[in-house]
Amino acid sequence: MASPSYEDNPPSFLMGQAGYITTVQYGQWFLKYHAPWRNSMSTNTYNLKKTLQSGEWKNHPEYPGVRIRQALSSDQSDGVFRALFVLVDPGKALLPHVHEHETEIHLVLDGEGSATIGNSSSGNRHIAYIPGSVEKIQANTRHGVKAGAGGLLLYAQFVQSP
Repeated sequence: MASPSYEDNPPSFLMGQAGYITTVQYGQWFLKYHAPWRNSMSTNTYNLKKTLQSGEWKNHPEYPGVRIRQALSSDQSDGVFRALFVLVDPGKALLPHVHEHETEIHLVLDGEGSATIGNSSSGNRHIAYIPGSVEKIQANTRHGVKAGAGGLLLYAQFVQSP
């Protein structure tokens, strides 16, 4: 897959618990976060592109044609969140599933596909995933992702919900 070409207006989002702010500047592929409850208002920065190029891809334990690579462990973020790169082969899918205690945020880095989000009793949303798409999935919400003909590369971030 080619490198993303979207450099304007990087997404910013406030996540789960108060104080956890994350910005992904995807033209530069940096992740920045700060935790205001600390005495110092230091900002931690990680180079995601370097992490993407240097880590080991592992087959997803449940979904054939899906590989994952750790982007950031919860230890590296002082327990604030954890993050993965998710590579979905053409036509393959992460079948619908739920994270009971984590809010998940997807940033589409490359490729195309779709997501289905929602509990069938409350209705589902079908969302096109294209480079630059950002989607926040609340804890305990059923969701699945399917790659298009060229595959799909996601940055997936998980935040513990209260």
